[in-house]
Amino acid sequence: VQAQNPFSKWKFGEINFDPPMPERFVLSNGLVVYFLPDQQLPVVTMSAIIRAGEAYVAPGKSGLGGIVGEALVTGGTKSRTPDQVDEQLEYLGIRWEGTVGMESAEFSMQCLSKDYSTALGLLADLLVNPGFEQSRLQLTIDNTLEDLRRQNDSPGRIVRREFNRLVYGDHPYGRTPSEKSLSGITRTDVDAFYRSYFHPNATILAISGDLEPAALKSSLEKAFAAWGKGEAPSLTIPDPTPPARGVYQIEKDISQTNLRFGHLGIDRHN
Repeated sequence: VQAQNPFSKWKFGEINFDPPMPERFVLSNGLVVYFLPDQQLPVVTMSAIIRAGEAYVAPGKSGLGGIVGEALVTGGTKSRTPDQVDEQLEYLGIRWEGTVGMESAEFSMQCLSKDYSTALGLLADLLVNPGFEQSRLQLTIDNTLEDLRRQNDSPGRIVRREFNRLVYGDHPYGRTPSEKSLSGITRTDVDAFYRSYFHPNATILAISGDLEPAALKSSLEKAFAAWGKGEAPSLTIPDPTPPARGVYQIEKDISQTNLRFGHLGIDRHN
C-alpha cells in the first residue's frame, strides 16, 4: 500500500489557524493579567496561576502543597468564615476550585457576568486574605491521611507511585506524601508556605468572558490593592539521575496486571 500511495505524494490544503489574542497588562503590584473577551455566554472565568508547588516543599513536609491548596479553597478568609463563603458561593452559583501541583498552583472561579464584581471581590479576598480555619485545615489533613491509607486499594495508583519512585528516586518529582509527613503539618507550616510563595508578582491572572474591557483594569487594581509585592520565588530543580535498567514487580492478589514502562526523556526546556 505504501508503494502505491507514498506519503511524499500526498497533498494537503493550507491550514489557517488564527486564534484570538488576549490583551495583556500588569497591575501596579506586579500581577500579570491576560484578558480575552467572549460574549457568547453571560459567563466570566477567572484563573490565577501561581509559581508555587510541591517541588518547593522541604522533603520532610511532602504533601504540604496539596494541603495548602485545599485549605485555601475551603478555609474561608480573615473576614469571612468558611460557612459564609460557602453560602455565598452556593447562593450565586459560583464555582470555586483550586489545586497545588508540582511547580504551580491554580485557583479558578466561574460566575455569571452579572455577579462579576461580587465574585472578583470574593476571589481577591480568598487569595489575599486566606483564613485557613483550623477545623477545616484539620479536616483536610485527616481526609488526605485517609486517602493515603487507601492508596494501595488501587493497582493503578500503586504502579504510578512506584514507577515515579524508581525513575526519580529522591528527586522532587519522585517524592510522595507519607503518614509521617502529613501528620506533622501544622497551621504554621501552611501560613509559612503561603507567605513564601503567594505573591502578586509571581502570579498570572487569566480572565475570559462577557466583560467590558474599559473598566476591567480599574476593578482589578481596586480588588487586589492590598496584595503587596513579595520576593518572587526561584526554584532550581536538579537533573534527575538516570535510573538503572530493570524489571520491577509488585505483588498484589488481583486478576489483572497494571504495566508501566519508560525512561527519562528530553529536558522540559528543550
